[in-house]
Amino acid sequence: MWRSFLFDFSRTLSPREKIFNIWFAFIFSFLWMLVIVMVKLLIVGFGTGEMGTCWIDAQIDKALVAAGVGDYVSILIRAVVLAPLIEEHLFRCLPLVFLLWLPIAEGRRRRRLVLEGVLFSSILFGLMHGSPWNVALQGVLGIVLCWVYLKNNLSRWSPIVVHSLYNIAAILFTIFAKSSLIGTNFIP
Repeated sequence: MWRSFLFDFSRTLSPREKIFNIWFAFIFSFLWMLVIVMVKLLIVGFGTGEMGTCWIDAQIDKALVAAGVGDYVSILIRAVVLAPLIEEHLFRCLPLVFLLWLPIAEGRRRRRLVLEGVLFSSILFGLMHGSPWNVALQGVLGIVLCWVYLKNNLSRWSPIVVHSLYNIAAILFTIFAKSSLIGTNFIP
């Protein structure tokens, strides 16, 4: 059952199954974010070590520190709308459609080529986000977003929705975690 759920990309899904896949990907990504944050806290601690104080994403962290009330709207638009649209097309839709379109790959060779493309685009996605912690965090998120893209029959909106939900959760987690644990008030 799990094997067909995770790796059967051939059949057409109902809208209900697509929504389930989106929520499954989001919950898995959010739990992975919590694991990485806990590991980072155990290794680096709360201080400003060489990895910095970033909880989730260096760009979000810096923007929230300098943000006023009007800046929160700008941060949300960039993190919840623009970033998912641009990044999903750049790191998921274009590379995977290109790899699936190549006529040279058939059968097992094609699956291996797509798997290598998923890993490569996910590593690049993680590297684009900055620190080594973000490579681990966003690299796995990239794999999950590729999975939901392939699983939902190349529906480009599926990874965009998961990415947007994930960014909302990351922003809220950063605001509340820093506010309660460090005593910094980010909430206007």
